[in-house]
Amino acid sequence: MKHLSSIISSSKYSALCSVLIGLYIMLIGPLAAEEPLATQAFKEYEEGERASDPEVRQKAFNDALTHYLQAEPAHPSGELCFNIANTYFQLGEYGFAILYYYKAQKQLPRDQGVAANLKIALQKAGLPAPSSSFIQDYLLYFHNKLSDNEKALLVLVFFFGAFGFASGHIWQPQTILRTLSIACAILGSIIFISFLWSEYFAPPEAVIVKPTEVRLAAGEQYAAVAGNPGIPGTKVEVISMEKEGNWMKVRLPSGEVGYIAKDNVRVV
Repeated sequence: MKHLSSIISSSKYSALCSVLIGLYIMLIGPLAAEEPLATQAFKEYEEGERASDPEVRQKAFNDALTHYLQAEPAHPSGELCFNIANTYFQLGEYGFAILYYYKAQKQLPRDQGVAANLKIALQKAGLPAPSSSFIQDYLLYFHNKLSDNEKALLVLVFFFGAFGFASGHIWQPQTILRTLSIACAILGSIIFISFLWSEYFAPPEAVIVKPTEVRLAAGEQYAAVAGNPGIPGTKVEVISMEKEGNWMKVRLPSGEVGYIAKDNVRVV
């Protein structure tokens, strides 16, 4: 008969293995399954870039886009969104390209390549490049220049740091340990608030992906908003998605409120 301690150790080992296998299936498994499609898409994209014949070029980019979209999970990585955006751009679908550049920017907020390509796509669509300010770039750096995943990781690091320094201060009281504990707690709290705002409280944003009319109310029978601002690539703030049937209530960059058919807009 096995000793009780060996049985317990074996049970813990089995449980740990189960957890690790579960994590692999959830995190690594989907990526491994998508990798062949993404690799094939990248080869087709490169083929399109090298092609001199317009028909061959168009076919290669269309094939690449098909495989990229097949590889797209519910929560795609910034790199995959960037590749999809580039493919849409090559096909002249600037509305969808801008949508995926914004998606990539959420995951890679400091990536200069994403920012540069987004600016070019906006110019092609006839839209102004996004502006920034000293407050956005520096005073709100943690809020605007960190992805939600980075914020979540930093919150854990700072809170564990605060706990560790506080524990050290209890065992061996020192001013420096107390100061570091308070500093970590404050920084962790600030980033945690930023994470909560971005993830749960900030109004969702969407991008117009097809030429459309922005209506004064939900329905084709209503007049269009003055100025016809429904240009593909325009980013709007979503006010309501569910209560208006097939229409989405949005706030335009000008501040006006209007309604757009859901088929013509996608949430970032």
